Amino acid sequence: MEEQYRPNEKTDRDLIEQNAKDTRCNFWWLVALTGLLIGCILMGVYWTHQTTARASLQEERIKELEIQRIQGSTPFMQKNDVQIMVGEAAKESLNTYINSQNSFIELIGVLITVLVAIIGIAFPLLTNRGIKEGLVKKIREKTEESKKEIGDQMSSELSESKKEISDQMSSELNKSKGEISDELKEGLKQLNDETERQKREINELKDRIEKILKNKQDLAEHAESLKEVNEESDIDKKIAKLEEEIKKNANYPAEGYYDLGLAQSENGEIDDAVSNFMMAVDRKPDYAEAYYALAKALCNKPDYDKAWEFIEKAILLKPEDSEMLMTRCQIYKNKGLVEEAKQDAEHGIELAKKAGNGGLLTDFRRLQAELSGIKDTDETPIDISVGKETFRMVKVKGGVFTMGATLKQRDKAYSVELPAHRVLLDDYYIGETVVPQGLWNAVMGSNPSKWKGDDLPVERVSWEDAQEFIGELNMKTGRTFRLPTEAEWEYAARGGKKSCGYKYSGSNNLDEVAWYGENSNHKTYPVKGKKSNELGLYDMSGNVWEWCQDWYGKYSGDAQSNPQGPLLGVNRVIRGGSFHDIFEEDCRVSYRRDDGTPVRRDYYLGFRLVMCL
Repeated sequence: MEEQYRPNEKTDRDLIEQNAKDTRCNFWWLVALTGLLIGCILMGVYWTHQTTARASLQEERIKELEIQRIQGSTPFMQKNDVQIMVGEAAKESLNTYINSQNSFIELIGVLITVLVAIIGIAFPLLTNRGIKEGLVKKIREKTEESKKEIGDQMSSELSESKKEISDQMSSELNKSKGEISDELKEGLKQLNDETERQKREINELKDRIEKILKNKQDLAEHAESLKEVNEESDIDKKIAKLEEEIKKNANYPAEGYYDLGLAQSENGEIDDAVSNFMMAVDRKPDYAEAYYALAKALCNKPDYDKAWEFIEKAILLKPEDSEMLMTRCQIYKNKGLVEEAKQDAEHGIELAKKAGNGGLLTDFRRLQAELSGIKDTDETPIDISVGKETFRMVKVKGGVFTMGATLKQRDKAYSVELPAHRVLLDDYYIGETVVPQGLWNAVMGSNPSKWKGDDLPVERVSWEDAQEFIGELNMKTGRTFRLPTEAEWEYAARGGKKSCGYKYSGSNNLDEVAWYGENSNHKTYPVKGKKSNELGLYDMSGNVWEWCQDWYGKYSGDAQSNPQGPLLGVNRVIRGGSFHDIFEEDCRVSYRRDDGTPVRRDYYLGFRLVMCL
């Protein structure tokens, strides 16, 4: 850096010559001024000397004339005449004296001027070399000092710049490290979750393969006994033989349990049949016929919810089986799920035509005709009053949906949202909005919320506080309210049967339907302030998080009917999103939180009601 500020030789010479010229010029001015000052002093001395001499000569002349008058040499003169004569004489004498003095002074002035000129000319000639050398020395010293100052200044600035750059780079590097670290942690977490999921799937697959191989081995070992049992025409004897064979052999094949279940179903022993079908699918997880038989047996109990779960597994294994589809269609019809039943009937007609099964084609057409005459149930909302407060419950028609992160949302999904699975739900009513502070105050006589307002959502309430409120509300209204199950909440947030498949509840644009971290100014807002979803429900992707009834637990990939969550747990499920959340991903309809201890109270946590039919 210092090389850029080092003067070159030409610049030094120019600077030296210019300073020498300036010094000589200043010296000549000094000589001239000195001469002028000396001249002024001489003129002052001359003027003072002339005045003193004139006065002295006049006084002496007067004395001489006075003496002459007294001595009588000029008796005829008066005193005034004497003074006049004296003055004239004095003037004449003075002028004579002055002229003589002037000549003397002029001589002195000429001599001084000549002397000053000689000195002014000689002095520079004599001292020019010394002055020049002194100036050169001073300039060099000054140059060295300037170099040193510039070098010190540049070193200081360079050090400060280095430090600033180093600090800035360190700060940015630390920030980048932190961001990269967070991204890596999240990526590693997702990778670990995905790895664990794949490991589980691989282990499950291994277990299934082992069970299949074992079942084949068992089947080969017991093929003769099964053949003998199946040749038995008497149903009671057949059941007795199978039971005896199973008691003898702990590793009896799944087909044996399946045959025993079929015999028991034919004989009306439904509970025993269900138990043996369960043993069959446990020994052979991909046994579609056993799932189908199990679903039919459960329909005879009747237990349509469980029957639907098992027929879903059967159809998943054999999606083109028209008989299995007919059973699911009948289950939908019995549960009042008309739209789902109609869809299965149309698909069943296509499969029956393809298979050339005339009898089944007739059955599907007959069922389709029956379904066309069934009207949808009433969807009119119910308004309920408590004191001066009125709130609305919206009817949600039951149906089947995929719960968890669907394929469209898989890229933004967390491990807690997987695996996606089929869920069947019955009809229910759910609150149009979260519980507002006005309703809470009307029931409880208090308001725990941070931000006050009758139309603002109640917050800072725990899961246990919500249960206490619901108990009081049930007594005041004579109805049965509860918190929504996690499945009910997600189904309603997705829009139920009217769902358009949005990422958030009611839109793919979060600003349209939710108050969240980017638009909330970090506070709650009155309910119904944003666009509703397909069912007319508000704030299911923002404003405040919402408690659910379930204990938190990991998802299963199996189909479920009206799931209630685990029997036991540590935390309750929290759903929705809130004004506090800066990440849009946390406001998706499939996102779920697992940190809801039942006593937790936060200023961004409220709840929504469900009313039982």
